[in-house]
Amino acid sequence: MRSFVLSSWILDSDETTYAVIADHMLNGAVLYKDVIDIKQPGVFLIFALIQIVFGKSMLAIRLVTVLFISGSAFCLYKTKRSLQFSFASALLSAIAFILMFNFYFGFASNAEVFFIFFTSLGIYLFFRSSKSTHYLATGLVFGLGFIIKQLALLDFAALGIFFFASSVIGGQFKNHFKHMIWLVIGFLVP
Repeated sequence: MRSFVLSSWILDSDETTYAVIADHMLNGAVLYKDVIDIKQPGVFLIFALIQIVFGKSMLAIRLVTVLFISGSAFCLYKTKRSLQFSFASALLSAIAFILMFNFYFGFASNAEVFFIFFTSLGIYLFFRSSKSTHYLATGLVFGLGFIIKQLALLDFAALGIFFFASSVIGGQFKNHFKHMIWLVIGFLVP
């Protein structure tokens, strides 16, 4: 549903900025000193990684974007399935996500593409978590999303409030308190 963007050979202004700054970083420039943009460093690191692996290829940028969006949709699907939603409901949610993402964010490889993947992966991991190390990994994934876009902090906070409230209401606060600490530690690592 998004693969048609692979044939687009025009980068928008954000993509161009990310690619140029990533190229400068790979050539020794220091972010926020030699090259400056108001974005979080994560998006430049992703573009630098794309250039390391694939070279300076617009096709590679587009392909990685398709993979990130597909990964987000898959995480949504898996989260709904793990919460006992039907196959059809989970699949339709994933398809709707891709379609809405195309219409809302357009076809560019922007920071939203990348941070939403980490947020959706974090939510999936949260609902699959049962051990402290799982909560640490969940926090870590949200932290990676935060270094791409600060909005990941709001998603993390909403999940934390949900976890806190459900722990208090369910009478499990003492049992879940250490898990909440592991979530925060994981988030702070990146």
